[in-house]
Amino acid sequence: MNLYAFTVIDNYPIGNSLNAVPDQVIEVYFDDLIDVSTVNAQSVMAFGRWSGPADLSFEIAGFGNVLVITHAEPFIAGEYVMVSFSSSFSSMTGNTLEHGYTIGFWIRTLPGSMDLIDVGHLDVRNPGEGLIQSYGAYAGDLNNDGWGDLAVVNETAEDMRIFISDQGSFGSFNTYVLPLGNKPSANEGADFNGDGEIDMVIGNTQGNMMSIVLGNGDASFGEEVIYTAQQGVRGVTVIDLEGDGDMDVATANRQGNNVSLFFNDGAGNFSEAITLTTPLSAETAILAADMNEDGIMDLVVGGYVSDDLVILLNDGTGNFTLSVQVSTGDAPWMIGMGDVNGDGHVDIASACSGSNEIGIHLGDGFGGLSAASLYSTGSFPLAIDLGDLDGDGDLDVISSNYAGGTYTLYENTGNGTLTDERTLLAEIAGSCAIFHDRNNDQVMDITGIDELADVLIFFENQPTGIEEQEELGFSVYPNPAVDVLEVEFRLAEASLFELFDMSGMKVDEFRMKADQSSAQWTLDKELAKACYIVRRSGSITGLKITVE
Repeated sequence: MNLYAFTVIDNYPIGNSLNAVPDQVIEVYFDDLIDVSTVNAQSVMAFGRWSGPADLSFEIAGFGNVLVITHAEPFIAGEYVMVSFSSSFSSMTGNTLEHGYTIGFWIRTLPGSMDLIDVGHLDVRNPGEGLIQSYGAYAGDLNNDGWGDLAVVNETAEDMRIFISDQGSFGSFNTYVLPLGNKPSANEGADFNGDGEIDMVIGNTQGNMMSIVLGNGDASFGEEVIYTAQQGVRGVTVIDLEGDGDMDVATANRQGNNVSLFFNDGAGNFSEAITLTTPLSAETAILAADMNEDGIMDLVVGGYVSDDLVILLNDGTGNFTLSVQVSTGDAPWMIGMGDVNGDGHVDIASACSGSNEIGIHLGDGFGGLSAASLYSTGSFPLAIDLGDLDGDGDLDVISSNYAGGTYTLYENTGNGTLTDERTLLAEIAGSCAIFHDRNNDQVMDITGIDELADVLIFFENQPTGIEEQEELGFSVYPNPAVDVLEVEFRLAEASLFELFDMSGMKVDEFRMKADQSSAQWTLDKELAKACYIVRRSGSITGLKITVE
């Protein structure tokens, strides 16, 4: 082992993968022996987009250089999970992870239909109340019961309304007033003070403020705290700017024509803003992602007037340099990220409000982006989200079309090409839509927000192929598969699983131990890209999969 460095040399799940199981064991391999005394809840953290902060347990394995991480509660299907190491994490030789290290991956979903059903609309207003302008629902588990709740920020009412999930159903709401902001809108969840609960950061579109509210773990929040950015805070993102393990904030300020950086002291208190200028005009969209795969979170920013995106690479101390600037569609309002073409690199999707298009930019893993592949949407797309709606192991895309009163849904072919355009209906204005497993069936659903009708619209996904899997007693995913096939088996007995090509010839096999309910099958590297049948040994029926 290298005694003069301490770095991550491998991890599982691999970065940006989409096939981690809800109870996924996380393994991280280092190039030196781990100092056990530095392994704790402050040096290693995991946060699920919807499940929130994970309660982690640790074990040292390998030759003392492998950290095995388990979590007390399962992650939620379809969510993005971020595992962060702080710079205090050390080796036995006294070296630290100089700038921390971050790993991101997605939790797999089960097969679902692209034909979603509108199962109901829920009013966000009080009886007799006028326009409150609901925008940007956050579907986190705010009361730690394992079900995603809904926090809806309302621009005109200047409040946040909390809908508690009753096993996937929603009824009345609690109102949390945001008295200090001005047209609160964009929002994101994080654990800012390290107490294991979901907190919220909220941008204020008509002011120069960024709001922080700290969660209590029972779907209530403490008092709003305001920090000064610059005018027109349209976008917010959570990022560990300097690798110290706590979550900082960056905002995109449309009227300010810049980005603001806020450093967290670890207790949920933030520094005065540091202004970051970019070559864009009217910075509106912003997100954090590791664009050059060095384990350090970078920034991607969209310019509403300049019609382009930039990648700003972080040196691990919160200093950024321009990596690339690329044109996208007209007036990008919001951007999303994920590996859309299956090459392991982060890609960027933009909602181009002025040209009625979605833009897909492929990342190269070195801080670069391709030119945009553009796809038509309804009129004035404001928001965008990515998720594996059909459970085939790739990320599908939805835009929310304000003037069109619709949502445009695209299926991913697996190589980043979007197809099978579908339209879902809002009542008046398609303002925002999020992918999330609303009813915990491990199949992705969609919740839409209409900010003129002030309603939540519940689009329910229908499981496909589940009956067949239940009858056989096992399931496999993702489908299509690439290198690894996940096997879930509900009988507590040792079993042999076999893979047959379409001519009936056995081409691979995998043995599952009696004490395993799920396991990973590393497929033979020599397998051709084709369709296959997975069978449990002795059975004459099986499941059809595709290997790509």
